[in-house]
Amino acid sequence: MNFEVGFSYLREIAKWAFVLWLLVPLKHSYEVPIDFGRVALGIVLFVIFSGKLLYDVVFFPHQHQSETAPGKDILSMIGIVSGIALLVFLLVFFIALFVVNYMSETVELR
Repeated sequence: MNFEVGFSYLREIAKWAFVLWLLVPLKHSYEVPIDFGRVALGIVLFVIFSGKLLYDVVFFPHQHQSETAPGKDILSMIGIVSGIALLVFLLVFFIALFVVNYMSETVELR
């Protein structure tokens, strides 16, 4: 593997690692206030990166195949699937947390 291909893989991994690092505060959001700007930037970058990959693969498949390696696309797809799974899990978790808090407040009022 030459340096250029290795650097391309490393850049792709670093890109998704940065997005995940930006979204880490969501993990502790029920305990402490989170930095909204950091999380919002993570969500925006996730949407941009996954949208660009989808756009390249769907609308320019021949050009995309010649410019990128299949392994890079696999890493990107793993990042997208992991990110979507994380966001869905957090959404369900926060809804469940909200329901539990609401129910405990209603029981305390009685």
